[in-house]
Amino acid sequence: SDLYEDADWSMRAKRHGLGYARDSLVCHTGGTTIGSARLRAERSQLSVYLESRNRIHFVRMYWWPFLPLAYAVGFAYAAAYLFARSPRNFGAAVNGLIAAMKGETGPPLQPL
Repeated sequence: SDLYEDADWSMRAKRHGLGYARDSLVCHTGGTTIGSARLRAERSQLSVYLESRNRIHFVRMYWWPFLPLAYAVGFAYAAAYLFARSPRNFGAAVNGLIAAMKGETGPPLQPL
């Protein structure tokens, strides 16, 4: 459902003293909840929107001093969709940044 769930869970577990298996290896072959694509231009708008929005939420929760940098990097990632000839995904990424600024969570409030 939400991108950055694994990272958030890991940060919360660390706060409670739970460790990790240093030598473990987990291979992800792609998104299972909302799908994934190898090429930037082929990614779903929902995936792009959630990644853009939730990256900001994650930084706000755990590294808030870096929030301005996260927005700058987020906009750079969004601009990369223009270079990949995917203006719809650029729009989805920018909308994700705006939603994060507004504090929105859950499914997108407007259709993508």
